[in-house]
Amino acid sequence: MNLDECNEALRHNIDESIQSALELRKLLNEEREALERKDTMSLSDTASRKRLCVNELEELDNARATIARSCGFGVSPDDV
Repeated sequence: MNLDECNEALRHNIDESIQSALELRKLLNEEREALERKDTMSLSDTASRKRLCVNELEELDNARATIARSCGFGVSPDDV
């Protein structure tokens, strides 16, 4: 991958990660509201959607690390 391709791949990955993080924040708010209402059906549904969102964030982080390595960058915070 050349530098422009690396930048574009990382930018796309970060954009997706931001969207997933915002979705997770929304789901956490929904979960809090369901807890306050003691609404077990909503709580169960929200928990399932939250798990999918967390899985997506983990996959995006793994993809980011792969992209970083393929571009010659390290993947830990110390490498930045």
